[in-house]
Amino acid sequence: MSCDEEALTEYLDGELSPERGAAVEVHLKSCAACAKTLERLKAASAAFKKHAAVRSPAGLGRETRGRELSAVLTAVIVTVVVVLTVGKMFKPQISGIFNQVMGMISGAASTVGSGN
Repeated sequence: MSCDEEALTEYLDGELSPERGAAVEVHLKSCAACAKTLERLKAASAAFKKHAAVRSPAGLGRETRGRELSAVLTAVIVTVVVVLTVGKMFKPQISGIFNQVMGMISGAASTVGSGN
């Protein structure tokens, strides 16, 4: 076996087949660099497990959800205000366009109705 950090990680996690695990163990006895790497991986894994067990404060979830809800409500209110403002600004133009389109439809309907 040659030096392979991924194999060392899999060895540490117990993911290797018995044959591959035995090959890694033989390699570790003859390769000081890989043995040192494995020790560093073990230390990192232990530190991660130690810190992974830390619990978050009891009310943190409620506080976070409350802030998220507040942000969503603010965004909805701002969106409604913007839509209403833009609609109010363009209402005369929209009414004029609507009247033009209705006139065109009426004209087309009367042309079709008269047989022309």
